[in-house]
Amino acid sequence: MAPHPLLFYNNDGSHMLYLSPPVSLDEFVYETVGYLIGTQVDAVACHMFGFGDAVPLFPTKVPGARGIERREVEWVSEWRQEEIIRLLFDQGVDPWKASLEAAHNAGMEFWAGLRFNELHEGRFQWKSEFRENHPEYVLGRQCAADGHDPEDECVGLNFAIPEVRAHRLALIEEVCTRYDVEGFEWDFNREPGHHFPDLKAGAPILTDYVREARKVLDGVGDRRGRRVGFGVRVPGTIEACHRISVEIENWISEGLVDYICPSPYADTSTDLPFDDFVALAEGKDCRIYGCPTEMCGPGLHWPPPIETLRAGAWNAWRQGVDGVYIFNYNHPIVSDMDMSGLFREMGSPATLEFRDKTYSVAGRRGRPDVFKEKKHQLPLALEERPSGPGQTVRFLVGDDLRTAAERGVLD
Repeated sequence: MAPHPLLFYNNDGSHMLYLSPPVSLDEFVYETVGYLIGTQVDAVACHMFGFGDAVPLFPTKVPGARGIERREVEWVSEWRQEEIIRLLFDQGVDPWKASLEAAHNAGMEFWAGLRFNELHEGRFQWKSEFRENHPEYVLGRQCAADGHDPEDECVGLNFAIPEVRAHRLALIEEVCTRYDVEGFEWDFNREPGHHFPDLKAGAPILTDYVREARKVLDGVGDRRGRRVGFGVRVPGTIEACHRISVEIENWISEGLVDYICPSPYADTSTDLPFDDFVALAEGKDCRIYGCPTEMCGPGLHWPPPIETLRAGAWNAWRQGVDGVYIFNYNHPIVSDMDMSGLFREMGSPATLEFRDKTYSVAGRRGRPDVFKEKKHQLPLALEERPSGPGQTVRFLVGDDLRTAAERGVLD
């Protein structure tokens, strides 16, 4: 077995939005980790909180953390998530504990995940008592992130407020104490930058906050008798990290995090500079996981072509990453497609080499603001000209094309 996971899979809990209750314990475990067993996936990070507002999807003792009880919901997906969880716990079973045990029995690590300040609303949001009782904690028009119209009210919480930070730290300690997880993951890429009124002034606050989280996890580990890991998802360039207050160099140099997962927002990228992060972590006790993610290009191919995901993973491996990370890949549920073959390939360069790939050069979907510093080759206006060299678009191809041609597999 590898000394650390080579293929991480992020399970965002989407099955609770799409499956109709009641869901049996076996079905819950299968949708959480079961369908990954027997593939190259050797670690799963499960988002164990509700969408939009971090309501724990397990019995909680943190004040204000519980979801608002409602007689009516606007969207059936809200009802599904709440009803699935309620029915299972009412039967006296803990589906997360069962999923964790199934992962461990299969030799997989199990990490608890929480999105730092997710903005899901409507059919994806279950509001907490904390948010409902403290409207003054919401950023509203103070949000410093790009992409808001002047009249927009950002629903993100203001992490400049100590009470907001303390509330989320309590959730981290609770989930990692209740469950025998290998580690905790904080996702700063969903949503990037929607957490301070002033992102520059917020950078030292955020670094201090990450230090606090590290201490909380160390405390849980001391009581348990083994270390509890700490991983983070961040935007896919160092410059974009800086734009959202993430002082990535300090987090690495101080040993605050065990792994960093640079990623696009919601696009499958085959040209992110993972090697920049690899260079930052050289000689440090911090792993880098390259993340091609869920869709492909501005045309929103969904699910993305398998060949594009192969290319993204292959280029990540060729840039020296410690592993590959699959994010938000809920297509098997939404599209009723068996994509498990892909999970038997992405965890090793040996199983990706000389397989068909499509290299994608495209604009970022969803949150292009955090990639402003990265020069994009496309879209590109092509001028009519009778002659001349035209325009050149360059992209990274990790494959050994000469050997592929010699073997007769290059088309």
